[in-house]
Amino acid sequence: TADGSLAERVAKHLETLTAGKGADFGKLRAELATKIAESSATASRLTDELVRLDGRARDLVEQKLGVETDRLAACEQQLRDLERDAAELEIARKDHAWFVAALRDFAKVWVNMSPDNQGRFLRALIDRVVVDEDKGTCRVELIDFGAAAGTKEAA
Repeated sequence: TADGSLAERVAKHLETLTAGKGADFGKLRAELATKIAESSATASRLTDELVRLDGRARDLVEQKLGVETDRLAACEQQLRDLERDAAELEIARKDHAWFVAALRDFAKVWVNMSPDNQGRFLRALIDRVVVDEDKGTCRVELIDFGAAAGTKEAA
């Protein structure tokens, strides 16, 4: 809208989608880094022991080393997943900011669109127009993309 209220409502809605997400990424990174360091040190110590042992004792240390390397790999995977999630969240926040800025400046975009493109744009957004000539009102109903996406997912 011309007064910017739509852009503000959209901005608030988009903020609620990401609010609180990522707040504990730093803490989780630190915890995973500590676990990785501990597992790495333990694996290194077990590898040193493995060289000195034979027989059943060596088999037991090999089993412990296998468990520790699995733990290390799991922590490293969790850290990669966390970093990916953090990057995706940052991209989403930047996309949200871009979208809100574009919405605020949409009048400038609209003026530069050809009439054909304006029509295409409106047809893509408007579900139906209801005119009540007796009351002198016109109601424009927009497509509910959230509901449309849910319908497609259910199908």
